[in-house]
Amino acid sequence: MNNIDLDFWLFIAGLGVFLFGMYHLENGLKGLAGKSFKRLLQRFTNRSWKGILTGTFVTAVLQSSSLVTLLALAFLGGGILSLNHSLGVVLGANLGTTVTAWIVATLGFKLNVAQLSFPLLAMGVFSYLLFDKRPFLKNLGTFLMGFGLLFLGLDYMKLAIEEVAAHIDLTQYANLGLWVFLIFGLVVTALIQSSSAMIVIVLSALNAGIIDLHQSVAIIIGSSIGTTSTLILGSLKGSADKKRLSLANIIFKTIAGLITFLFIDQLIFLTINYFNITEPLMELVFLNTLINVIGIVIFYPFLTPFTSLLNKWFQKSEPKGECKYIRNAIPDVPDVAIKALDKELKYIFDLTHEFILSCLRIKSGGKQKSSFLETIENLYKSIKTNVKREVPASTITNAIKKTVSALEELTLAVSYRRQEI
Repeated sequence: MNNIDLDFWLFIAGLGVFLFGMYHLENGLKGLAGKSFKRLLQRFTNRSWKGILTGTFVTAVLQSSSLVTLLALAFLGGGILSLNHSLGVVLGANLGTTVTAWIVATLGFKLNVAQLSFPLLAMGVFSYLLFDKRPFLKNLGTFLMGFGLLFLGLDYMKLAIEEVAAHIDLTQYANLGLWVFLIFGLVVTALIQSSSAMIVIVLSALNAGIIDLHQSVAIIIGSSIGTTSTLILGSLKGSADKKRLSLANIIFKTIAGLITFLFIDQLIFLTINYFNITEPLMELVFLNTLINVIGIVIFYPFLTPFTSLLNKWFQKSEPKGECKYIRNAIPDVPDVAIKALDKELKYIFDLTHEFILSCLRIKSGGKQKSSFLETIENLYKSIKTNVKREVPASTITNAIKKTVSALEELTLAVSYRRQEI
């Protein structure tokens, strides 16, 4: 096995360690502040601009745009966030994820990150193993372990690329144009499901001189479009609103990416001459941030009309007697499932209220009243089935039991009327 083979496997190992570190970092942060950020998403997204700011902040802290966009998808499916406000959160998440690039560019290539990773790994692993019955310390250990693995993976990738740089010549692909690099970024990001990992790969290659700034920016733009695969996968079996959000994300990323791609030369000129940034790594992360800001500026004025347009698509009506909210909630986010269950209670109450009014208004015509009864009874059965399937048994609290009990009493009350029809 020659040196290039060894460097290749060192790079792949580094990428694997980096992704594993991101996974633990994300889980640790979810455990430390997951509920706080969920409440933040709910409270501060009643306006589109607030949604953008909240999405940016939460993503910057959680270091995962995929997690935040999936949370937005869960809140949308559970009827907690509107489509317009969810779009704001997704736009903000795209900007918030650029913080990873700034951390890597300012620390990862200026410090000995391997030396930094060792104490983080030691503290993280021991905290994780020794404090199994203390959730805060266990989650803190997961977080530190994730950070340590992230830095260690970065160091492996950096070492591998520095060694390979002497044997790789990409000038032969320069004649093919920047489109090749854009497609490369799109495909690889869609496969590895991590724009953060992609930015680290690009920064490592740029630092080693394997690619130039123009090629790096093209890959980053392609990577931004490639991240849409996360929402696509999350919305495949979801409600119409979930599909609308996924489509909106694709349209936003594609249009913003293509516009900035056409003006790569001008953006690089602006960065160097007007912002006086001359270090290649800083130029790339600045451009990465600038591209996302430009995308938000382009789309923000059109969010409301764009939402109206999206509402005309995927207009598949919900079948009568089927859940509207609980079946669209994500099981991994129990808080959303509970909120969705509350909405189902309100929905079945509204149906019951409508049935009572119909009884008062209608002296004859039992078929109409019978239709109401069948819808309510079928809906109750559907809710119970979905609660058992979607809400983990460990999260079923007294509040959920009371809600289901209220649903049962409503259904029994109207069922007695069936005998009179």
